[in-house]
Amino acid sequence: MRGPETEGAGAGGEDDGSGAGGTTAGRTRGGEDDGREDDGREDDVSDGRPEIASVVRLAWSRAPAAGRTRVVAIDGRSGSGKTSLAAKLSDALSAPVVALECLYGGWDGLERGIDMLVSEVLEPVAAGRAALVPRYDWVAAAWDTPWTLEPPEVLIVEGVGAGARRAAGYQSVLVWTEAAASVRKKRALDRDGETFQPYWDQWAAQEDAMLARERTPQRADIVIDGITGHILRT
Repeated sequence: MRGPETEGAGAGGEDDGSGAGGTTAGRTRGGEDDGREDDGREDDVSDGRPEIASVVRLAWSRAPAAGRTRVVAIDGRSGSGKTSLAAKLSDALSAPVVALECLYGGWDGLERGIDMLVSEVLEPVAAGRAALVPRYDWVAAAWDTPWTLEPPEVLIVEGVGAGARRAAGYQSVLVWTEAAASVRKKRALDRDGETFQPYWDQWAAQEDAMLARERTPQRADIVIDGITGHILRT
């Protein structure tokens, strides 16, 4: 059983080998310097993918907005390819990932997840403190033990609502992933059909309400086709 945002992580944030999702605690560098120079840091990390190179270049060109941490937010509707993109960027930027899937706390929790992203992750990181990142277990329908995130040089946050305005003040780059509704639904239900099918309309209604207010795609620094990887707008 998985939540609405899982495209590479197992239930409750368990690692399936993709490197995305709640288990990236083990990949956190705690802000340690890896010895790279600022200039040219996007070179040789994009695996020949222009969209990865573009986001990496943007990230290193922007000043940190959460203390000494550059936050890259990846937003988009369910099934649009956010988690897959986050995994690639995590490798390219040597950055931990916080998945909002682990913050929603249930199928009615989109707004709660955004609030927790700000209060439990971005605010402490911006203050130079370790964040105790909440982790919701979708199988048990209960909160699991949080994982510790020391303020890193770059942090990726991904999920529906990651780019909401109340989080934007901490973010250096906002990425929006786009995909046709029919494609998104097929991907989500092929992946999690028995789990997601009863809640698809409920979750989509929360997305609609949030996006009508937030206008996240219009505010994004870069819009990427989450299926093909094509850059649609910068």
